Amino acid sequence: MSTLNIDCGEGLPYPEDLFICADLLNIGCGEHAGSWDETLRFIEECRVHDVRWGAHPGYPDRDGFGRSPWDAAAQFDWQEILVQQSVRMAAEGAEYVKPHGAFYNESARGLSGPTEALIATLKAVTLPLLGLPGSEHERIAAECGVPFWSEGFADRGYGNDGHLLPRGVEGSLIKEPDAAAAAARKLSTWVDSVCLHSDMPGWEERMRAVRAALNS
Repeated sequence: MSTLNIDCGEGLPYPEDLFICADLLNIGCGEHAGSWDETLRFIEECRVHDVRWGAHPGYPDRDGFGRSPWDAAAQFDWQEILVQQSVRMAAEGAEYVKPHGAFYNESARGLSGPTEALIATLKAVTLPLLGLPGSEHERIAAECGVPFWSEGFADRGYGNDGHLLPRGVEGSLIKEPDAAAAAARKLSTWVDSVCLHSDMPGWEERMRAVRAALNS
């Protein structure tokens, strides 16, 4: 059975059953959203509830919630910030790395700056990479000598190329709980983990529907 992973620790409220429904929590590192204090609170909650968790590093782009494109002019500063996010999380006990937002999508496509930053990150922490199957994420993990954990998104639509559709494009967001549950059942036959975002309205209902679908 595929696990359920959920992005969290990004300055947003969460229901108490988050720690019951999720198998893995991808905790924001305080740069694209949230704060380091919030990150530490989530880590402690994971310890209390015995929930596995990983680092969810993102671009230092608070205005765009880490979803603005890579800033080539700030490449070296951004790479250092991205690496240090995961290094700090590894020191707290993170079990894996999952890039956030544009860092995820652009490294999955092999854009040079984000790819170099992800390689530097994985070489620094030597943790598994949770990423997009059939993308550059698999090659990057192999190059860095770390395990690759494949994931699919129950609340997002895919293009014909196997990558996520850009937000704002028709079909890019799956909003109905039943539809998310159906997507999760399909994804669970070929990925290690199914993901949900916690920054989309109605995500709590989708979380419960997906959890029930995976349990069944």
